Amino acid sequence: MPTTIKIQGIDCPTPDIPARVEGYKKVVKEQYFRRQEMPSYMNDVRFDTRNNPIWTPQQESFILQELDKCREGVWVMIKGVATWLPGVYYYWLTYWTLEDGTRPEYRECDRLFFIFFISCYKIPLIAGIIRGKARREGATSHGFCIELWIATNAAGWGGNKSIGNISKTGEDIDSLFENSLVYAYKALPLFLRPRQSGGTDPKNGLNFKEEGSKKQDQTRVDTSRQGLNSVITKRDTTLNAYDSGRWSFLLIDETGKWLRVNFGKYWRIVKDTLVKGAQRVGFAYMPSTVNPPKQGGAAFKRIWDAADQYSYPLNRLPQQLVRFFKPAYDGLAGFIDKYGDSVIDPPDAETLAFLIQKNQLNPNAEERVPDEYLCLGAKKYLEQQLEKLTDEDDKAEEKRKYPTREQDMFDFGDSISPFNLEKIKSQIDVLKKMERDKTNPLRRGRFLPMEYTASGEKKFNVQFVDDTHGEWLIKEFPEQANQFRIDDRGRVWPMNSHNFSGGADTFRFDKTKELGSKGVILIGSKLDPSKDAAEEGGAPAALFVGRPRLTELFWKEMLLASLYFGCSITVERDATQEYIKYFNNTMPNLLNANCLPMLGKKPDTAVDPNRKLRESDKAVEYGVSSADSFVFAKQIELAQVYIENYWWKIMFISILEDLERFDPSDRTTSDISIAFMMWLLNYMGDFRQRTKERRKFDIVRSYEVVKSAWN
Repeated sequence: MPTTIKIQGIDCPTPDIPARVEGYKKVVKEQYFRRQEMPSYMNDVRFDTRNNPIWTPQQESFILQELDKCREGVWVMIKGVATWLPGVYYYWLTYWTLEDGTRPEYRECDRLFFIFFISCYKIPLIAGIIRGKARREGATSHGFCIELWIATNAAGWGGNKSIGNISKTGEDIDSLFENSLVYAYKALPLFLRPRQSGGTDPKNGLNFKEEGSKKQDQTRVDTSRQGLNSVITKRDTTLNAYDSGRWSFLLIDETGKWLRVNFGKYWRIVKDTLVKGAQRVGFAYMPSTVNPPKQGGAAFKRIWDAADQYSYPLNRLPQQLVRFFKPAYDGLAGFIDKYGDSVIDPPDAETLAFLIQKNQLNPNAEERVPDEYLCLGAKKYLEQQLEKLTDEDDKAEEKRKYPTREQDMFDFGDSISPFNLEKIKSQIDVLKKMERDKTNPLRRGRFLPMEYTASGEKKFNVQFVDDTHGEWLIKEFPEQANQFRIDDRGRVWPMNSHNFSGGADTFRFDKTKELGSKGVILIGSKLDPSKDAAEEGGAPAALFVGRPRLTELFWKEMLLASLYFGCSITVERDATQEYIKYFNNTMPNLLNANCLPMLGKKPDTAVDPNRKLRESDKAVEYGVSSADSFVFAKQIELAQVYIENYWWKIMFISILEDLERFDPSDRTTSDISIAFMMWLLNYMGDFRQRTKERRKFDIVRSYEVVKSAWN
């Protein structure tokens, strides 16, 4: 039976190992991939009057064998292990020509990528692969190879393929198309080049048009010289490029560097050309390095986050995409040993001797890797290059060029984010490992209003139910839920504010979802430093991120969460403040009661003591505006202190990743960070009226967490 290997979280099948594997008779040290050169008899080709090749029986036999290898792949012995090379990788190694005129070298990391591609391509739930890469990794060339393999029918998938290419600018795709794709196509042997129309030196596209039908001798080999009715095109970088029709394969290159077009919007448009109803009819491949946030990096990051096969089942992928990433030191040019393995750590004497010898074969002496670098191994070499830099922005750019972990692709420098990025990234690493090991304690679900309690008592309460489609993620639950009270005047009061507090970033309603932000609600526990570390609290406990079709539905989620945890929620004020109408029942809420006390009034920590208040300012305010420079500065200050001391308490990757890319000059794109900082305002700050309100209910135990407790 075929075996299955796990690559980047995807089950990738491989065929049965045959009885005889190429190279099995060689000693183990001599078992490595050797490219098969074209036999000399393939150079002597005769043609008929219509310029069709007339193959000899010997040539036909060779062609059939090679076509079979290009379609089904081959098994070879690599250092004592039977190793499967998928057809497209054999095609890449044997027949592809790089833009500098050389052939690719065998690399284990490339073999795994091509197996990953083939496996994803055959899964109808996946519409594409987004690939984070290092510079000069060969990822774009892989895409060109794949599309030519498909279009020329070397894949054995038939004709009638429509293939498109787009990059960060029109000039880029023009150059890539001519110098990489067309150059490699013209270097293919005759039996792998189908007849094309439009001249022998194509610059705008490759057209493999179907010719007039003619009788063929069925005993002769199908040489693929016949017309295939397939086409390979390229287009300028616009929002409507490839937005209609049906496309079999799209190479969408350098999407993390798009300036004129928002990649997120573009993918949502072009994805529809790859599906027909519920049927996936095409596939996209999107390799890229990453620019700073405002130069394409932020849009790429949002799609990358959604393409997470580790967090979502394949039938629930938000964008029908999966991601592929390998560290820059895996496959770094100059650090590949005899067997195709990456020399990541300092090599032994034998491996070093091979690297030096191979390096000396480069005819251009100025392009050879210094021996002192080869002694380091790829990982230490990249670390050394990074250590040479002193400027933080230069370091961030170097990490994005040669990322050794996913987070490096989105390292935008300390000059943007005001928080301790090393601590944030270290916690992201911890949580990603927990996700892979399935040990993350978060539960997904929703809050539901109920008329009866769990014991059967008729009383309004809120219950949490597990739901894989729910928008709430919960880490910690209150010891006793629904600690709220409705007084004789119909006002609803939080009764558990000494244990929990909340913050929320609202969103404006508009018809175009792309223009609006998302609503975020964050509930967290209060810090009690008198307890031990496991019980002291002070951590985010529940998170909602979404954009309901009506803003009232978002306010309903706010109210349900505040009732369930028994705490108030400090809200980021928007221009309309309509949520106040919902909470005070001017716009009927689910309790049909005055719920204003469940909103966090403006905390003292958000009040500028040096500002002379007007009479209108002295009134109690519901909600806090980050547009106020004092408030915004206080939010950032509190977040900096919290992250510096308690970063390890954040168990939500989405919070950490948003804080990592937070840009104080463009806070509108950081909904989660704003909600996090709203929570901290509530967490840290009291307001003057609360003391009077507490006396009304004779609360037995109540205290305020002050900033000194953090030190």
